[in-house]
Amino acid sequence: HREIVASAVGSSVTLSALTGIGSVDALETTIVELSAVNRGTGDIRIAESDGVNLKKMLQESGTASGGIYVVSGTGTLRVLSGGSGVEVKGSGVIDLFADGGDLGDLVVDAEVKSQAGSITLGADNNVTFGVNGDVSSTSGAIAVSGDFDGSGTPGTPGGYVLMSDGALIQSETGTINVSADGAVTLGGLQTLNATSSAVSVTSRNGAIVDGGSSHREIVASAVGSSVTLSALTGIGSVD
Repeated sequence: HREIVASAVGSSVTLSALTGIGSVDALETTIVELSAVNRGTGDIRIAESDGVNLKKMLQESGTASGGIYVVSGTGTLRVLSGGSGVEVKGSGVIDLFADGGDLGDLVVDAEVKSQAGSITLGADNNVTFGVNGDVSSTSGAIAVSGDFDGSGTPGTPGGYVLMSDGALIQSETGTINVSADGAVTLGGLQTLNATSSAVSVTSRNGAIVDGGSSHREIVASAVGSSVTLSALTGIGSVD
């Protein structure tokens, strides 16, 4: 059986532990809304059968290395607006992935935050960041991937990455990589990483687009930093 099935509209599941939640073997779930807090060692690992709303996902210990890993089998994986977002206070990583081909979307409507750990956000279809969907890390690398499975039709743009005006992806010293088969619409990308791979943005079958005026689209001003942009149908072509 799946460990937790609570699929009624309006239902919510709350998990709390000291030494991990599905840390050795991911909890298999079919649920609508999830809050999960781990206070010590161990990972939080969730394998959801369809879409799920993440209200609060927290690794509370500032000294532990546990991460947060959530994969949805199909449907929308959503970091819920008005919730507490997803946060790792220690050195662990954050990995959110919406599987499911053209039905696999990731929507970030609240903050996703790490300290030293990397942040990986991906979807087989589209990745969307709302105005409050900021992503930040002190020193971890941040990677965002739309159309991860590469299932788009050749010559036709597939899954995209869309950052609303006001959305910000920021790593103090880590690299930032954003890629999709379709268009990549940028809110703001900021890093002080001083390497040749500080920022990379790729639209394999579309354009790189200005998403608004709240932030400069790319800020990478450290000495030694380099930005790489690659697209098929334009880079800032309209604005």
